[in-house]
Amino acid sequence: MDLNQFEMVDTETKGNEPGCGILVIGAVRFDPFMPWPEEGQAIALKDNFLVRIDPESNDRHGFREDPRTMKFWNNDATAEAREEAFGGTVDLRDALQMYSDWCFDTFGTDSRGAADMNTYCHGAEYDKPMISFALEHFGIRNPFPYNRTRSTRNIYELAGIEYKGVRHQALLDCHDQCAALCRSHSIIGFSRLANRMPGWMLPHEGLSFPILP
Repeated sequence: MDLNQFEMVDTETKGNEPGCGILVIGAVRFDPFMPWPEEGQAIALKDNFLVRIDPESNDRHGFREDPRTMKFWNNDATAEAREEAFGGTVDLRDALQMYSDWCFDTFGTDSRGAADMNTYCHGAEYDKPMISFALEHFGIRNPFPYNRTRSTRNIYELAGIEYKGVRHQALLDCHDQCAALCRSHSIIGFSRLANRMPGWMLPHEGLSFPILP
């Protein structure tokens, strides 16, 4: 597996449970064990994904909305976030097909037929289940391997980093979460740069662990 077979995915939605409408899907391919771009990691344009979905297409396809989430969008979200979330024109089915195609085109296919990728979400119980439910609803090929999803929250907590997304713009949130994750791995020693220090070894995927005397 290539060292950067990792994606960060983020969604903006009409609710917090599978079956609620999806407004935006953003994702980025990156290496969580190297510094973020301003510190040396280059992210190609093709390694970014963003699709803005027609809100009404969620209704047409039977996806619901949660009143509390809609209250947030109407009263608390910034104008920029609200415009991105509710200004989309792509049908939900088409958007999900685009995301599935991007995953397989970007990461290839593993031995089980899923995309050969590890997925980070800011809470593994949210973004992936939302997307997976919608993919299965339409019978679209699900790119997520069953056992390669990770939560950023756990890593942030281990590193002592306090992170709370405030943009609610999917691709920008992905970039912010990637930056915080890369810094977290550096803090706790899971960094490819640490492997260049004396007394460190390079096990699977380049994770760093000290060699004890």
